[in-house]
Amino acid sequence: MKITFIRHAESIANAKKILAVDSVELTINGIKQAKKVAHRLKDDGFDIVLSSPIRRAFETAKIITKVINVPIITEELLAEKSYGSLSGKP
Repeated sequence: MKITFIRHAESIANAKKILAVDSVELTINGIKQAKKVAHRLKDDGFDIVLSSPIRRAFETAKIITKVINVPIITEELLAEKSYGSLSGKP
């Protein structure tokens, strides 16, 4: 069994250097990054993609799975922990 870990692509929070919150979406650059990764992985023979339900991770997974043509399974255990009062701050 081979497992490949992929970090989510650049989000708006990443670009602004803000600690992420769940509702952030990918930047245009992040969409390009996800597409680039997808094309690099398309011939690697994946069966499924496991994704955090966090928006930026799930958006990245959706872009990748459109190219590699496998289902996404979301898993709550992959969701990051809260940053508490630091969430949404630089």
